[in-house]
Amino acid sequence: MASPVLSSPDSCLSDATTALDCPDFALQYGTHCQALTLVALDERFDEIQDVLASFWQVTVPKGGWAGRVGEPAFVAFVRRKDEAMYEYILSSLIPDVFRNLSPTYIKQMRMFAKHLESWLTAATLGLDAALVDAIVTVGVAFAQKLRRHTGLNHLAQAARGVLTNPVHVSQMLSDYGRVDFGSILEQTQAVCEGCDAALVTRLESRFRKFHSENNTLEEWANWLQEVVRESLQRFEQGEHFVANAREFLLRWSFLSSLVIRDLTLRSATSFGMFHLMRLLCDEYVFFLIERAIQSKVCPSVTHVANGGTEQKAKSELYGDDLGGNPEQAADMAAGDKRGGEVLEQQETETEPSGNFKRARTDGQS
Repeated sequence: MASPVLSSPDSCLSDATTALDCPDFALQYGTHCQALTLVALDERFDEIQDVLASFWQVTVPKGGWAGRVGEPAFVAFVRRKDEAMYEYILSSLIPDVFRNLSPTYIKQMRMFAKHLESWLTAATLGLDAALVDAIVTVGVAFAQKLRRHTGLNHLAQAARGVLTNPVHVSQMLSDYGRVDFGSILEQTQAVCEGCDAALVTRLESRFRKFHSENNTLEEWANWLQEVVRESLQRFEQGEHFVANAREFLLRWSFLSSLVIRDLTLRSATSFGMFHLMRLLCDEYVFFLIERAIQSKVCPSVTHVANGGTEQKAKSELYGDDLGGNPEQAADMAAGDKRGGEVLEQQETETEPSGNFKRARTDGQS
């Protein structure tokens, strides 16, 4: 799924010279963003630190820009380019938050997010404070978003097992039937000023009916999108849309916590399953609101049925068990760019690399 901000890594370069009065720096930074994007999408995360250091510690001083990169125009340009680049990287690494991802792939994403801040800080050492702050702030925001997406994916895969088990669903329905929603509604109105009681009652009634229909995880996602749309659509494109979106998120969280509290006090048998579903729904609603705030409209997100085919890390697919054929390994690592037949997945039993470096075959660059 392409990013709405950046359609391809080449666009890091294509418009780089049009937004800054220093075309040489703009062109070089566009090339730098393109290189970072390609390395990240190839999952060669151990090389990102070197790419960052090469540009900020070598290219910038040689280009004579070290004294200018702290200027507001340069800082704004770098921030804008980084935001677009990271948005594209995120949408490419995890195009669907409900897609089946292998444990190794998730581990690589989280390790990448964990180390990015330290890599950025080290690469920009000695540069203007305003520039460093912009680079690190945008990078940290991306890392946090990547962790949230992997966390949401982990919850989704766990919840899929609950929703496909008729015994679990039946027990959850039985326990939810004993929840005192009238009391919950009174508490919500007392705390949340301006709460639309009729809307909350209507949504709860629909939730009760929806939950009894044994829906899939993707159908749950569609239902949550409908809830967000019904609550916020009337504010779209208005000046208070962002404020209302944030207020909805707080009210949703408060309401769901009251439901879990009621189930806890009743020692509900299915409490663990409800806790998992509550975490999933809260994270998914946050995911939707985040997109809504960015675009100023209620998002419409499509997910692949049943999570699709499991996405594996390249180190799982292109490891050292390729029969000693470096040429084949190079073709696979390049995504078979020559347009030949798709190579079948090679099943390996190698242990995940402890430092999440991409496994290379002999002779591969």
